[in-house]
Amino acid sequence: MGKFLKENWYKILIAVFVFAIIGSVLYFSLPKTPKITNKSDETISGELTNEEINEISKSIVQLECFYDDNNDGYWEDEVYGSGIYISKNSIYGDDSKEEVFNYLNGYVLSNAHVAQLKRISAEGWNFNMCSIWFNENYEKNGTYLGFFSYDEKTHFLNNDIDAVLLKYAEKIHGKKVEEKPSIPDNILQSLLLKNYPVCSSEKIIGTKIYVFGYPSSAYEWETSEQRRERYVEHGWDTSILDKLGDYVSVTERNLIIFDGIISGKDSNGDFYTTAKIDAGVSGGLAVAKINGEICIVGIPTWLSGGTYENMGIIQSFEKIRRALTTPPL
Repeated sequence: MGKFLKENWYKILIAVFVFAIIGSVLYFSLPKTPKITNKSDETISGELTNEEINEISKSIVQLECFYDDNNDGYWEDEVYGSGIYISKNSIYGDDSKEEVFNYLNGYVLSNAHVAQLKRISAEGWNFNMCSIWFNENYEKNGTYLGFFSYDEKTHFLNNDIDAVLLKYAEKIHGKKVEEKPSIPDNILQSLLLKNYPVCSSEKIIGTKIYVFGYPSSAYEWETSEQRRERYVEHGWDTSILDKLGDYVSVTERNLIIFDGIISGKDSNGDFYTTAKIDAGVSGGLAVAKINGEICIVGIPTWLSGGTYENMGIIQSFEKIRRALTTPPL
């Protein structure tokens, strides 16, 4: 055996070299078995188109909320915020109940602290009311939707959930509200938020989101002197201004869209975001586009203050929906 190897070693070496070359050629030329991946497990975050942004924007409303401490018809304080014009079918994700729409079927979903319900609950105030406006003048019918209020019989106020459904106020201080929205019902129906699904909280970390609302940094202000000049210019009665004294008031609240990502989740099931959250955005809407489909993340609600940075917190829509145990009547 030793003699054979000694005499034929170079032949064996050539044979090994040839087989190695043949093996390499076969390995790289033969088709490979593809790696099997589950497409359903992939989360692809997308960007909203201008058309999709415009569609969502029309459902984001402005709130100016007051309270009446003495139930005497005089409103004290005011809070500005954002809200979502929505149907109860969209709130509950239920398309099975079809109904003829009129302005009484539209609700506004917002934060309880915007509607001042947290303070009402704690301090025993008697009544609250919010004036609601859309962002645009729809077909020259104006932007004003009407007075909306909280009704404890048909809505909810949960101490663990900073959210509330407001409905059209048919009565204020026991008197029937004669004023109706100037916008026709068919247009109001088109302004309701679409019945988007709720984003899965399991796959949303790192996803790009869009936050819609009316931040105080985009308010336009007017002093009492500027308002008096405007009244004089239009020939309006200025006597009411004499009673108000010096003040600064908001004349325009502009809808702004912020973007960012969902950067984390807290112990309550709500989401941290890098998107800017400012006063006035509370009660607005946060959405994402995952695998080509728009879904609702939740409602921008709080700021979490750190040593050097603040982070916005989106209140989970999934959690809000669970808190709505009984649909409004």
